[in-house]
Amino acid sequence: MISIEDLASMDIICLDKTGTLTLNNISVASVNSFYNTPEDDILLYSALCSSKEDMDPIDSAIFSKLEKSTKSYSKLKDYKLKTFTAYNPVSKYSMADLIYKGKTITVAKGAPQEILKLSKNKASVNVNKIVDHLAEEGERALGVAIKSSGSWKYVGILGLYDPPRKDSIGTLKTAKQMGVNIKIITGDHEAITKHIARELNIGDYIVDAKSFKSSKNKYELLYKLNGVSEVFPENKYDIVKILEKHNHIVGMTGDGVNDAPALNISNIGVAVSNATDAARSAADIVLTKAGISVIIDAIKESRYIFQRITNYVIYRIAETLRLMFFITLSIVLFNIYPISAIMIVFLVVVNDIPIITMAYDNVVYHNRPTHWNFKNIVKISTFLGILGVISSFGAFYLC
Repeated sequence: MISIEDLASMDIICLDKTGTLTLNNISVASVNSFYNTPEDDILLYSALCSSKEDMDPIDSAIFSKLEKSTKSYSKLKDYKLKTFTAYNPVSKYSMADLIYKGKTITVAKGAPQEILKLSKNKASVNVNKIVDHLAEEGERALGVAIKSSGSWKYVGILGLYDPPRKDSIGTLKTAKQMGVNIKIITGDHEAITKHIARELNIGDYIVDAKSFKSSKNKYELLYKLNGVSEVFPENKYDIVKILEKHNHIVGMTGDGVNDAPALNISNIGVAVSNATDAARSAADIVLTKAGISVIIDAIKESRYIFQRITNYVIYRIAETLRLMFFITLSIVLFNIYPISAIMIVFLVVVNDIPIITMAYDNVVYHNRPTHWNFKNIVKISTFLGILGVISSFGAFYLC
């Protein structure tokens, strides 16, 4: 269970880019062709190895783009599907075997480098240059290839763009003002992550997972970084573990199965609105609406509550000291009993009234993560308790 103290004292939040900082509204922004392959054909091939029924964001974006070309979209019915292999994290591409005009063809789409491994025309296509260029523009690259007559041909690369959420800039600015350190932890390309980080004013000190893993002092590097890109699930888990080991209260957002281990181990795991069941089960908080502004609201409210609890503890200690020393000193020094047993019971009941009002105190939350400071609480409580004893003897003397 998550505690108010954890929320109030959270000082680092690791954000997964997809579904958290972006709209998860992917669109095909550009089509890069090899061998003068028509753009509509590249979209057609990518649609043939996609599933419209699964409502995958990337597949939906491809069909949406293809539908704008009525002629190409109508060609889909000319292909008869034999087998379909969905995308998986191991192969990093999806594939479909089809019958077209009596001939068997195979199409594949996925990570550009993995598609390049399938193709025979490796030397004649400059995949890295295109991928880097797209990444600088904030676009993810999706390679497309077709196999006919027994050999694979790399036909093009699609540029996919997922715009950042408009409310993210204000939300992250508020989080920084509240002393929460923001870090992007994502599997996307380093250049894409930098592009999104700059748009959201997070900072573009981003390194990839390989550079992070090879660092001798991971914590010092991680603390300075604005984010880590090209991560795997185990990297997210390690990052959260390192930060918690150094006494940071860490929040983690995520939406996929691969985020579950990091969500589970973090002090505050937050599953976003479109999260999978695995992510929801591992998280402490499940958001029902898109965006992360509610996290900031939760931090504010927890700091309000924490301040009220602190006030209650101070009041309770001070009143206990006041009552204990007043009665004890009255008996020892003056040999009198200032209050009876019934009066003590009455005091206990009456003391509940100011305690109830504390729930409605107009407290001001701190702009820094809040932690228990027992030394200050004891000092303030003792000072107020001594003042209470003095005022009690003064009132007793006058009455």
